[in-house]
Amino acid sequence: MQRDWEKDTARILEILQKRESPLRPVLARAKDIRRLPHAVRLEIGDALSQEMLEEGFSPTDDFNEYGLELDGLIGACELTREDPPSR
Repeated sequence: MQRDWEKDTARILEILQKRESPLRPVLARAKDIRRLPHAVRLEIGDALSQEMLEEGFSPTDDFNEYGLELDGLIGACELTREDPPSR
């Protein structure tokens, strides 16, 4: 299944807004999570992980629906993809 990068980026922006994150304007300017440097994507991944810890689990410590969504959005940050080397 192909990712909808526009939808993922928009949803991440909503969550960063909810968290009053200073990273929101950075992502808004980039318009696509994939265009951000690795270090910024890591920070966004951290913010999404914190949101998951706070809101993404059911009372039995399983992912709730929102937690599953957050897990997918963390994947969209491509945290294992490093920046290309500069020349």
